[in-house]
This record gives sequence, C-alpha cells and structure tokens, in this order.
Amino acid sequence: MQLVQVRRLTDHASILDHVTNTPRLLHKVKNEDALERYQEQTIRCYDVLEAQLRKSNGETIIPGGYTSADFHYYPWIHLHGKAGLTLDNHPLISKWYYAMSGVKEVKAAYDRIRKASEAAEL
Repeated sequence: MQLVQVRRLTDHASILDHVTNTPRLLHKVKNEDALERYQEQTIRCYDVLEAQLRKSNGETIIPGGYTSADFHYYPWIHLHGKAGLTLDNHPLISKWYYAMSGVKEVKAAYDRIRKASEAAEL
C-alpha cells in the first residue's frame, strides 16, 4: 500500500466525522455547502478504499487476512447511513462492510455499545 493511499485512508476518519457530526449536530445553522463538500471528500476516500479492497477482492483492507486496519476503519464505514451516504457505488466496500459486520469481535463490541446506550437511557 502506497504512503499516499495510507494517508488518504487515515484522513477519512476526520472527514467522515465532519459529515456525521459537525454540521448536523454541533451547529444550529446548517451549512449545506460544507456538508456537501465533506460528503464529496468522503466519496473520494471511499474511492481510495475501494481501490485498495480490489487487491483482496473485497476480503480485507490489507491482503492476507484481517488486520488492525480493518477494525480501525469499520466504525467509519458503519456511519455511512448516518452521514446520508450509500455504498451502492462501492461494491467491494459493501462486501467488506457486511463481512466485517459478522465478525464475532465486531458484533460483541457493538452489542456492548448498544447495551451501554440502553442503560444510559434508563
């Protein structure tokens, strides 16, 4: 994986945070222009990830099996719906995302998050 691709993939976290949280939750005045820019940047990051996933036919980010890259990146892709984005134009990301959703450790982590959220609402 080239350094430029690694940098672009790691930039995705901060970009998606802007798409999902900053304009929608933190600002009373909606800035649709900023939201649109962040969504476009996120799609560019998706394009980079899609290209990287081609190396493993959508199995893992780094060919050869799951690594910390897969577990680090999953939560950001998990937010795509909240960000108003779709994976329709990124079939390998979609394949990888749904496979990761079934990984025992990922399921357990999100189950703990759900239970903690429910307990906080009580």
